[in-house]
Amino acid sequence: MRVIATIFLVLIIPIITICGDWIADLMTVRVASGLNYFAISLGVSLWFLWLGLKIAEKCKDRFAHTSNVALIGVSVVAFMGYVAIDLVGRFDLFMRLSDYLGSYLSGMVVYRFPMLLYGVVFMVLGVLLHGKDVGLSGRKGWVYGGISLALYLACCVGAELVYYGLDDLHVGYALIHAVSAFPLLAIGLIIYGLTYSKEYTGKVADFLAYLCPSAIFIYVLKLYSSPILVLLYLVGMWFVYRKFARK
Repeated sequence: MRVIATIFLVLIIPIITICGDWIADLMTVRVASGLNYFAISLGVSLWFLWLGLKIAEKCKDRFAHTSNVALIGVSVVAFMGYVAIDLVGRFDLFMRLSDYLGSYLSGMVVYRFPMLLYGVVFMVLGVLLHGKDVGLSGRKGWVYGGISLALYLACCVGAELVYYGLDDLHVGYALIHAVSAFPLLAIGLIIYGLTYSKEYTGKVADFLAYLCPSAIFIYVLKLYSSPILVLLYLVGMWFVYRKFARK
């Protein structure tokens, strides 16, 4: 799980972002925006799923006395907050805040932090899944995974196609993103099922697994928009990995 989450955050999201203009020329700006959202939401969600699994592993005695209903309630509140921002319109909020906070901080408040609310849903899912075999390995997992990926990609692109910036409320946009949570949750479950009890070995896999805790900052700090910053992160973490993790 952590290797896949890291690949999305460190490699796939930066590549799609950097190639955004080329994709827009080939497929229109809205399709490019949908692909970008698809990659970002998958990377962030899988990272939070890994975080939930890690939290459950470290605090399993504490969560043994915690009601699943309470955990699900927390995820529902976080998800509704995320959908509410989509309903009002992220771009409208960004334009209003940019005069006061600047484009970087406004983008962090309006675009990146709300995605972390979405991540809370997957963190709770990770807590609830820890130690359970969901029976989605093998061919069945790959088939369901492919279908879920196609449905989720269609939702991400479809939401961008129905978005109209002059609306006071973006009902269609918010509704599609709310519905898209179901195939995205299915993707998380299937990846968990495919990787359950599997260990990936080798120098590259070990390095990617070592990157996982810090990889979220590629998204939070928007390093993915600059190949130089991503490269500096990878080089710096490689030296840290060699010095501390391989002893």
